[in-house]
Amino acid sequence: MKKHNIFTLVMLLAFVTLFLVGCSTTQPMTPTLAADASQVGEVEEFQYYVSTNILLRRTDTSKATGGIDGSGRIDIQKTRRTFEILSSQEGELLRKVRNEKLGATYYYIAFEETNDNTLTFVHYDDWGPGEKFFLEYDDNDAKTVNYGGVMYVVDSGVSANIISNLNNLVEKAAGTVKGVTYDDGTHPHLLVKMDKVVTERDVYERASGRKVKSKK
Repeated sequence: MKKHNIFTLVMLLAFVTLFLVGCSTTQPMTPTLAADASQVGEVEEFQYYVSTNILLRRTDTSKATGGIDGSGRIDIQKTRRTFEILSSQEGELLRKVRNEKLGATYYYIAFEETNDNTLTFVHYDDWGPGEKFFLEYDDNDAKTVNYGGVMYVVDSGVSANIISNLNNLVEKAAGTVKGVTYDDGTHPHLLVKMDKVVTERDVYERASGRKVKSKK
């Protein structure tokens, strides 16, 4: 057999194959994913999003005006304010806090360049490492949160109004694409954008064989 044929046969019997699997996606943040991220950097270095449009609503009531003039009229002016955080808008993790007593980890995410107002997302240990970080309410029944020192009622998911959904589509059309749609419209959770490359290495080997040696 020619030398080059023997060499080819050897290469077929023993070789290494490498596969690179790339995954650039926005996915729910979990303690498992945080552990993966901590091997290459800090979780603060990644880009965050919310899983669904969030509308923060509050109503301001001014002082009553009027007088006793026989009409019995009292004028009260109320102003309804809505602040929106779209699922396509970037957020930054400003700080993370660990509460060992409660067995909870808190992520504080800011969505504005002009201030450090944050929404809080929490994960409790007994949920398991694969569960998401969910928006933390100050009052679960009323669905209120403290944003910038002001209390708001949270409106999210399917119930978020048409204008917010249209704005979200405009943001995505402009190139800010979150990558996934929300899968829990009733309770917003935290997403993280992570480019993950997995290297798979397959090694093929064959035993050379072993002859019995004569003991004579």
